[in-house]
Amino acid sequence: MDKVTLAFLITAILISSVISAAITVAYINLDTYTTHFSTQIEEKMKTKVNSIEKLLNSKIDAQKKEFMFVASHREVSSFFNRFAKTKMSGNLSPPYPSEFSNSSEYRRLIELFLSVGNSSDDIEMLRIFWKDGYVVAGTVYEREDFFDYKGDKKWFEETISGNVSDIYISPINIARHTETPAIRYTMPLYYDGQVMGLLIANYNFEKSFSIIKELYMNGSEHIFIVDPHYENAEGEILGPRFIVNTVDPSREFNESCPVCPLLNLADFRDKEGFVKFSYGNETEFYGYYKWARLKNGRDYLIISAVKSDVLTGLLYESYRGAMISAVGIAGIFAILGLVLSNFILRPIEDLIQKSRLISRGLYEMKIGPRRDYREARLLSEAIGEMKENLYKYSKRLEEYGDGVRLVNSIIRHDIANHLTSALIYLEMYEETGEKDYLLRLEASLERLKKVLDVSRVLEAVLKEGEKREVNLRDVLVKVGRLYPEIEINVEGDCRVSVDSGIEVVFDNLIQNSIKHGNATRVDIRIEETPEYCIIEYHDNGRGIPDEIADKIFDPGFSTSGGGFGLYIVKLMLTRYDGEITIERSEQGARFIIRIKK
Repeated sequence: MDKVTLAFLITAILISSVISAAITVAYINLDTYTTHFSTQIEEKMKTKVNSIEKLLNSKIDAQKKEFMFVASHREVSSFFNRFAKTKMSGNLSPPYPSEFSNSSEYRRLIELFLSVGNSSDDIEMLRIFWKDGYVVAGTVYEREDFFDYKGDKKWFEETISGNVSDIYISPINIARHTETPAIRYTMPLYYDGQVMGLLIANYNFEKSFSIIKELYMNGSEHIFIVDPHYENAEGEILGPRFIVNTVDPSREFNESCPVCPLLNLADFRDKEGFVKFSYGNETEFYGYYKWARLKNGRDYLIISAVKSDVLTGLLYESYRGAMISAVGIAGIFAILGLVLSNFILRPIEDLIQKSRLISRGLYEMKIGPRRDYREARLLSEAIGEMKENLYKYSKRLEEYGDGVRLVNSIIRHDIANHLTSALIYLEMYEETGEKDYLLRLEASLERLKKVLDVSRVLEAVLKEGEKREVNLRDVLVKVGRLYPEIEINVEGDCRVSVDSGIEVVFDNLIQNSIKHGNATRVDIRIEETPEYCIIEYHDNGRGIPDEIADKIFDPGFSTSGGGFGLYIVKLMLTRYDGEITIERSEQGARFIIRIKK
């Protein structure tokens, strides 16, 4: 090779290096990169707000369930009927516990209250009042309560007046006897067809707010929860107040310190979305908010936000990182051009093979020299494949992380609830010997088992096994044998490289058809394309209403308990570069699954 030809080739390589660097910088597109980074922050804030709403509602549901168990217990009605009969005869006057405390009905009631208090993490007080406002019987912090206490709060007046026919749930406010956040549940008690008293329970909410701060707050992000119509323990409506404020915790439940002018609630009322807002006269925030109605029937404003200057700093860092990456890539191409020019006669095919191996995850492979324009094009394609695979992998890790934290919080909560119920039923069976409590105990343990089963399946989703090529038809036939109660027809076949987790996908789909669709037959058709195995799954059950079709793959969503089956299916398929979509069907549920071969 003469000097002129060599010089020409070296010049061509250097020019191609500069052009490649310019194309790479344009491809990265700094504005697009910054927008993507900003979108990631927004999605995290939105997820936090929705998760906080779910956590608060699940806590209220659990407390209400426990309170209803006490209210419907025969010891409550037995005691109150005995007391009312004696009171109406004119033989009792306040303070009542001291005059009635030796009766067997009273002692059994107190034992029930103490048992519930011992098994509950949140309950502070259980009391029964007569209509004159005086305590008839009760416990406070797992101790029998003999205080001469007269109820004069709004919850007492609402319930005893007959305006509350079922259950009254108070707003979250400060309990005067503990000076901590609490919520109250009351139920009218009847005698001879008239409201003659009430049952009340106080539940501490401080732990729930501590969990919210622990899970959803970090150094740069903050949480606000506002009660727009804050009502204190005496029933006085004071206007908007913070019940969570991680910027200034001294303002939480500060009844003398209104939200305004720190926040202008007119910017948020009855809406949800992203907003830039001022906190006080100096600090500006950007965040996601939601005007949410919780299970206690009250409206609350929930905000996850970051200070605008912090957000600007994060975006600047991302922009600077993109700039450095672009310059670095341009430098690498220029250096690579110089290096390649010194080894222009070396074989190039090995370079292509190594680049493709890197795209499949063998990052130890080093890129060698290239020789001509054809090889440069193939190298660019290989590097593009590597970038796409790395991007998909990082997105999958993000989905696993957010999904698992949410599922873990829900599972921990469900385990605590079912275990608490089981302990209560066990204690009541030991006391009374009634078999009805054994049946309730068995049901609670069965629900606990189902929650544990979900946690084991979730563990299988996160733990990837060794992949091997299998026939999808064989997998479906194997899973189908576990469900003799339903007819399963499989048509076609296709080979894919998967681990044993693929069985979890079809097992959860069949369970969903049986449990939620009452299906008696499933038809499965498998088609093969050059890149994908496509599975059409169609059952003859009730189908999926349009109004919930976009929610069925969300973690914790269910119409009849559980709520993780289809979420696990979606999560598992991402492991195989696959996806699942729901299709319209005149009868039954119809899903389309695509798995990369």
